[in-house]
Amino acid sequence: MKLFSRYKASLLILSWLLSNGVQAAIATNAEQQAANKAALKIQEVYDSNQLHLTPKRKAHYALRMYRLTGQEKYVGEIINHVYRLVSRVSWYDAHISNEKFRLQIVDDLTSAFGQKSRGLKRRLFWQQTKYRALRFELHSIYLLAQLNQLGIKPTHFSNLLNHLQKQSIANLLLDEAFIRVYAAQAANYVFWLEELGIAKLSEKFIAKFQAIYPITKDTELSQLEYQNKLYGLTHIILSASRYYQKPVSDERFAWITKYFVSTLDTIEKRAKADVLAEIGICLKLVGFSDQVVLHRLKRQLLAMIDKKHHIIPGTEGNVSLSSGEHRNVLTYAFFNWPNQLTPGPDLTQTSTWRRQLPYRLSLD
Repeated sequence: MKLFSRYKASLLILSWLLSNGVQAAIATNAEQQAANKAALKIQEVYDSNQLHLTPKRKAHYALRMYRLTGQEKYVGEIINHVYRLVSRVSWYDAHISNEKFRLQIVDDLTSAFGQKSRGLKRRLFWQQTKYRALRFELHSIYLLAQLNQLGIKPTHFSNLLNHLQKQSIANLLLDEAFIRVYAAQAANYVFWLEELGIAKLSEKFIAKFQAIYPITKDTELSQLEYQNKLYGLTHIILSASRYYQKPVSDERFAWITKYFVSTLDTIEKRAKADVLAEIGICLKLVGFSDQVVLHRLKRQLLAMIDKKHHIIPGTEGNVSLSSGEHRNVLTYAFFNWPNQLTPGPDLTQTSTWRRQLPYRLSLD
């Protein structure tokens, strides 16, 4: 009798587990279908409203969508973006020996900051730091790195490249005050310098970042500082992937994955939509497979989508396509992550590009 009772109890437990497991699987599947549908809606909205985006946002969208989908329709806008990049880099390359010119660029870049708290904090940094003149070099690295990832080598701009190789940029990128206001950008520059063959700083930067932002100090961070930390963490992985061009080492970045998982409750409460999406993308890039964590992030992002406009609006309800492009293309990426990423495009292998090279650029 006791044996029968135990057997019956075991059957009831098994039945309950199976029932709840099936229900959970159904819920997860339905959620993924909703995410896929939402992603395609985001793509549809942005594909059909390109004229409403600024040139910078058009390029950001086209480049990411090409690497996520491999669709050639995005290459034309990438080429338009590269013409603009080549024009500016050629200008820098031709005037690099003119210190007055470089300082004028620094002034122009610094005056472009917005009036919100993050912009004001960054403006204050550049006003106070001894590295102010290096603002020109940072922008040059950004421009060369964008071209380099599209097949246009920095050696085409030898004056600018030689100048950068002589600068003490490492001191700025490892400066605590810089990282505290520019964590994401600092990560980008560190990995770009490596790609350009100028310096290898990634391990030093990661060690510095970990020392500045230990998990034990999270509660002491203001909302702006906390967002800066999260952006820094995501951009370490995004930069290592060359921005959606290849998977990255789960072992090398296990400390970041562990942080995201162990503090997920706090992240869900404090992170903005684009950070949530970036975290989801980073987990995909390292091959993270815990569906519970991934679906918690998806669930939160799905709840943020405006049902009328089919995009995630700003925190104050702004549904501008241009200002919202970043968070929405990232949400698309996380919701509709491909089985394989598409690197490039390498424009040196694109016939349209080769027939219409910008002035002063040769691919021979």
